[in-house]
Amino acid sequence: MTVRSGIEILIDEACGLTTIEPNRNTLNNAVQKVKSEDDLEPATLALLQLADSAKAWWETFRPEVYSEYEHMENPTVNHLDTERNSGLCKAIAEWVRLGG
Repeated sequence: MTVRSGIEILIDEACGLTTIEPNRNTLNNAVQKVKSEDDLEPATLALLQLADSAKAWWETFRPEVYSEYEHMENPTVNHLDTERNSGLCKAIAEWVRLGG
């Protein structure tokens, strides 16, 4: 059985490539166990930095009247309705839901 990383799960879900519900507790625990950047493999660190940058980008489009929860419920607000944008916005919202 292949173990998939949290980012792989998020990308698959955002792109509609999986119908398997990931174990959210396992994913959250894995993120919480990281104590410092020194504990991470370079590729994992790069993906986490990418996720942080994507989240910061996504947050710039949140309407002032929206809470974080409302933005997660409507992650594509203020974006061009393209498949790529929608997939990225939904993946970022899922990352935020998971504690990222």
